[in-house]
Amino acid sequence: GQAGGPTGVTTTAAPAAMVAAASMAAAAAAALHPAARAARRRAEASGRWSCATLPSAEALRGWPGAEAGFEDIGRPTSRVQELDSWATRTRAARDQGRRADLLLAESLQEAHSLQEELQFGREGLQRLRSEAEQAARERMRWEGQLEASLSCIRKLEARHSARRRVASGRGVALPGAVHPERELEELTLQRDRLLREKMALERIEQEQEKEVRALARALRLSPAAFAPSSTGPTSTRGLGAAIDILSQDIQDTEQEAEAVRLELAALGLDEAAESPATGGIFATEAAKVRGEEAAAREESVALQHECSEGAKALRVQQVARAEAARALRELELSLAAARRKASAAESERRAKAAELETRLGALRGEVEAQCALRAEGQVRRATREAEAAELEARGARLMESLEAEAEVVEKLEAALAAATGGVEDTGYQLFTERGEERRLGAVLAVGEQREDLLRRELAEERCRAQEASRVAADLLDRRRSACPEAMDGARGSARIAFLQEEEQAARGERSRRLAHELLGQRLEAVHGQVAKAESAHARSLMELQEERCEQHWLWDYPARDGVLRPPSLW
Repeated sequence: GQAGGPTGVTTTAAPAAMVAAASMAAAAAAALHPAARAARRRAEASGRWSCATLPSAEALRGWPGAEAGFEDIGRPTSRVQELDSWATRTRAARDQGRRADLLLAESLQEAHSLQEELQFGREGLQRLRSEAEQAARERMRWEGQLEASLSCIRKLEARHSARRRVASGRGVALPGAVHPERELEELTLQRDRLLREKMALERIEQEQEKEVRALARALRLSPAAFAPSSTGPTSTRGLGAAIDILSQDIQDTEQEAEAVRLELAALGLDEAAESPATGGIFATEAAKVRGEEAAAREESVALQHECSEGAKALRVQQVARAEAARALRELELSLAAARRKASAAESERRAKAAELETRLGALRGEVEAQCALRAEGQVRRATREAEAAELEARGARLMESLEAEAEVVEKLEAALAAATGGVEDTGYQLFTERGEERRLGAVLAVGEQREDLLRRELAEERCRAQEASRVAADLLDRRRSACPEAMDGARGSARIAFLQEEEQAARGERSRRLAHELLGQRLEAVHGQVAKAESAHARSLMELQEERCEQHWLWDYPARDGVLRPPSLW
């Protein structure tokens, strides 16, 4: 509307200037005639004189561009309206392209956020894999320590069985059985080593628990819901069975030692009764046997204590291994869940990327269509401007023709001054009045044509307004249909995207209200133009009535003066 405003004013003002110049020229031509001057004086005396009542048909008879100028009076209004409609459509297309750019920017931002989340998931998956590998290495080390503990227990079991066979007299004494202090030292060293291994396992267990808690915090899991394993490893069950067998052997050894002691005591009493000499020998031997028995008992107590310590360490190690296996299973489950989550995120990202590509292609097509429409509108606008320039040139040529006609009027003034005769003057006046009547009829026809043109333009403007309202309704439907899709695509995103969608819907509603207000303003402007055209038509009808009254008065004037009309003029 702003772009086509000055052009429309110029093109409308040019025909108005032409009509005013034609009226002035006709007034000048009529003022030169004596009868016209007399009629003007009478009309001024009666108060009904105006430029429209002057006989200007003869002055406009030889102008080739006058009729075209009268015909082009109603054209610039429709052209200005077309320019306004095209400018409105261009602004609407520009607003739609801007909204499409905003939607594309929001979609790209969502795609970037999804890519960042996918990158974070991949980094967490890599950390989980490294921690799983570290847990596997720890598991291998613990299995090696369990094998070493099993070998130590087997050695202790073999030595204990050898001692039991030696004590029962069914086996050969081993070299190590002669030195119980050395075996005690070895057992003490093994016990210390087992204690150190136990402490190391406890430290490893604490570190593993810390790692599991950190991993649980990283994976948003609860570290306190670890269930014990239903079945332990085969090596752990074998170790428990070996400890039970060793305890049973220790009890059997104690019972056999007690039986040997009782037999020795009975044997010593019988021999003492038989021979006092051999009693002392047997007493010394019994004392030695008692000492050995006490030493064996102490050694069995120490072995039992060491076995209990080893069993405790084994149970602790078994518990630590079960917890490690449970933590490993939890890590494997977490890793599988993370993999599933990463695959789901990847599939969702791909789906969103495909949807964004589709929407981007559609938006690009719409933008290209709007650009084509805008280019076509610019071409039409250039055509309208060229037509307006042509109208201005025609107005300039008409002004030049008016100046030439002014010179012709001066020549006619000299010719009319030489003409005489009342009858000829009366006939010329009647002829001029008839020409004026014809001119007024032509002006009336032009006014009717202009009225019809304005009515057609009003109908076209109403159709355009209906089309614009339909387009606005279509845009509103498209926006309403696009809003659920954007909400469905942004359900996995944060609350900010939802607020942005609400703001976008509010902006679309405001744009729709502005479009309706603009259409209402356009309709009001069209109604105003129609009202102006109707008032101009009413004024032209009133002027025509005044012209007819003046014509009747001029026709009745010769009859009142007693002058006969010449038959040659009829």
